[in-house]
Amino acid sequence: MTRLDQGCMLLGILPDVQVSETVLSFHQGDVLFMFTDGVVEQSNEEEEMYSSERIVEELKRIGNLTAEQLVLRLQDKLMAFAGGHSVDDAITMLGVKF
Repeated sequence: MTRLDQGCMLLGILPDVQVSETVLSFHQGDVLFMFTDGVVEQSNEEEEMYSSERIVEELKRIGNLTAEQLVLRLQDKLMAFAGGHSVDDAITMLGVKF
């Protein structure tokens, strides 16, 4: 698993943002999973945040699913984690399987 660390934080917010570029090679079966901060910052009833570590662990467990199944499974896990706590922010997830 590789965490992408190049780019910028808020693409599209400011007109003159400098963005660094990196070229990556993907192979058959690789997965690219992207998400907004609303996913990792979603809290539960104990005010604990979901965290990127939980996403990584879940992706390791379910990486053999289709991209659509990955997103739906993570959405289910996130909502189960949140329990009765309201959604705090916009939640966006995008999975691409090569």
